[in-house]
Amino acid sequence: MLNRKFSRRGKYALAVAVSSVLLPAGAKGDTYYFQHAGGGDFNSALDPYFSWFDSTTSTFVNLPTIGSTANVLLSGTNGIGGASINMNAVYTGNGLSFLDLASAISSLSPRRAA
Repeated sequence: MLNRKFSRRGKYALAVAVSSVLLPAGAKGDTYYFQHAGGGDFNSALDPYFSWFDSTTSTFVNLPTIGSTANVLLSGTNGIGGASINMNAVYTGNGLSFLDLASAISSLSPRRAA
């Protein structure tokens, strides 16, 4: 019985250790702002710069994580405006939770049918 309990605990510890290595730094629900001045790649993993700022953890990253909020062309305290961005990323599964493509457009209310 003792060996069986130890075996379960060992498997659980191994699963936790492996998952912490495989999961990206950002977490589901983080909010990201595109920040590379002048535009660039949506996924900057192959570039010498970081495209995104994670406002939840205050870190710079190459790509927003699955389940997060990505703000593109949102000028203000954390983002930039007036840039061309090359969409070079593919999300699988659920993808992003929310994608905001410019503060002026997203703040407009949809028109109601008369």
